[in-house]
Amino acid sequence: MSNSRLHNVPSFTKRSGLPDAVAACGLAMVASGQLSDARRLAEQAMGRSVAPLSALRRLTLLAPGSILVFESKNVVTGVLGVLPLTEAGLRRLLGGSLELTDPRRSIVANTFDQAFALYAMGIAAVGKDAARAVVAGVVRLREAFPEVAFYARPVTDAGRRVLVERLGCVAVPESPLMVSPAASAMGAAA
Repeated sequence: MSNSRLHNVPSFTKRSGLPDAVAACGLAMVASGQLSDARRLAEQAMGRSVAPLSALRRLTLLAPGSILVFESKNVVTGVLGVLPLTEAGLRRLLGGSLELTDPRRSIVANTFDQAFALYAMGIAAVGKDAARAVVAGVVRLREAFPEVAFYARPVTDAGRRVLVERLGCVAVPESPLMVSPAASAMGAAA
């Protein structure tokens, strides 16, 4: 389960604020030539349109590491899109007005270790190796930032199962979102 074009791990993780454990799952920051393949895979897996290519390019500039890919035989077979949100970005997400067609710095944190919340904007895989790598990447990301709430909007039953069983996500009342609360919030609720 290795990514045939795994980027230099130290610079990948340093630039993005992502932990080495995410890269160790076989995921790499998407290269510009892979972005359209990653977008196409996400659309096919989720059965709906995703953000335009221009918006995804901007997201990768605003938050390096926000789109990760897994390759098998030089073909993108897995994609993990997780956006590090600012406080304003989280307010928009919870209010239903987070718009990713024209992402702005005001909603996107510079790096993952500066995020107020994390939002899984897309998780897709074809094949068992890619699925394992993507799910492992989500789990490692969640483990690396336990103090930050992790939000997602599942669009498939399989996606919902991963969120509930692997991340302990619960439904956000009156919303299509699910959340894995920050560790501090879970401790306060106990």
